[in-house]
Amino acid sequence: MQLGTEGSTTPNTLRGLTRFLTKTDSTKFSDTDIDALLNLGYHEFANEILKSGSDIDFNLETESINLVADTQTHSITGKVLRIKRAEVQWESGGSWYPVEIRNIVGESTEPLDTTSIAGDYSKSKPYGHLWLDNETLKLDLYPIPNANMTNGLKVWKILEITELSDPTDEPSIPEAYQKYLPYYAAEMYYLKKEMYTKATKMEEKKLMILARAISFYASRNEEQSYLMESNYSDEYGD
Repeated sequence: MQLGTEGSTTPNTLRGLTRFLTKTDSTKFSDTDIDALLNLGYHEFANEILKSGSDIDFNLETESINLVADTQTHSITGKVLRIKRAEVQWESGGSWYPVEIRNIVGESTEPLDTTSIAGDYSKSKPYGHLWLDNETLKLDLYPIPNANMTNGLKVWKILEITELSDPTDEPSIPEAYQKYLPYYAAEMYYLKKEMYTKATKMEEKKLMILARAISFYASRNEEQSYLMESNYSDEYGD
């Protein structure tokens, strides 16, 4: 389901379905306001699926980072929701070792000065500690690299989803569950208008779609086909 053209009232577009649910037009509910709410709903949906423990990753990317001698802290770019995996290669042509992510600063009872780290941690079993510096995710390596290595750290990361902005943009989720976004936007519209009964109804529809989506993603694997659902089987607003 695409975002939809300017002022769209067609129910098979995200803007149009939002106006269908709220019985509004572009004067009462602007494209700008609808788009902002649709994107908030999109972020919420992706985060809820991630929180459910599903193996489906909406925006998985791999980043290669240079190791710098005697430098422990490495920055990971982008708005990172979760690190799926990290590997390190200490020298050119050497083996890649998986980095075990742990709360070393909070859990370790050993000293964390440079000399102690060198003696307590092995290159064949490296550890990593994640922390935030403002909005930048940092990864500290244990042991600390003792030589430069181009692209010696590889990180698989889940990033915030790319927001919808162009009329032809479509959420990267099966169309049967894209209705979550307009229901979210409609719920926020009714809350703003202090129409709490209608807001509650939109929330119930939204949560029903989310429950279906979580069940779908939990049971899906590479050999299964997408489950097909009617896009407009739910009862819409009064």
